[in-house]
Amino acid sequence: MRWAAAAQASLRAFLEGAQLDVTGTPVAGFSKTVFGVYTGPYTISELHLRYLYGLSEQHLDSDVWLDLWFAADTAATGQHYVVVEATPAGLQGTKCLAGYCRAAPVWMLVR
Repeated sequence: MRWAAAAQASLRAFLEGAQLDVTGTPVAGFSKTVFGVYTGPYTISELHLRYLYGLSEQHLDSDVWLDLWFAADTAATGQHYVVVEATPAGLQGTKCLAGYCRAAPVWMLVR
C-alpha cells in the first residue's frame, strides 16, 4: 500500500510520531498492488488520527485501506477485509492494511 505524502501533512506528521487528534479528515492518494493487481488512487473520506487510539478510516462499514486502531471492530464493521488471520481473536481493526489483517507487527516506511 502506498500513499501520496503531499496529500495530507497531518497523516505524515502522525506517522512520524506527532501526538495528534484529527478526526474525519479526507486523505487522497492511496494505492495498492496485491498479487500484481493495482488499485488506486483512492481518497479516504474520513481518516481518524488519535495518538491514544491509533489511526483508522471511518469506523462504520469501511476499513478497506487503513485500520490500525486500539480495539477490534464490532460486528457491524469489517465486512470488506480480504484476509483476516484467525488468531488472535478480535484481530479485525487492529492491524489491517489494504484489506489484509495480520497478527504479525505492522511495519511502515515513511520517506
